[in-house]
Amino acid sequence: MQASDIALSGRITRPVALPVRKITAYVRALYAGEQIRFEETLKAVKDDPATFVALHLSAYLCQEDGSPLVDVEQARALIDTAAPADIRALVEAGVNLNSVKDDAVESAAKN
Repeated sequence: MQASDIALSGRITRPVALPVRKITAYVRALYAGEQIRFEETLKAVKDDPATFVALHLSAYLCQEDGSPLVDVEQARALIDTAAPADIRALVEAGVNLNSVKDDAVESAAKN
């Protein structure tokens, strides 16, 4: 096995039905290095809810092919104009897609 056998060839994305706008958006899975940097950045802004949410949106919200859709400033503008339920749906979908489940960690440790 080589490291290239482990690397993903394409970005994993998931559709998200926005409950208010009634459209489908996409969130993406972060690569491991991105996830580590993202979590470090989140720690620095944990007391700033708007920035915390904007960082989530800029990390997860994407085109269907996985390419980023918004940067942090655009995400801030989106927060100011989108329905809270739609923002919540996007953030929750991104978090769920990128979370490492405890049972998966335990299973990997056993192998």
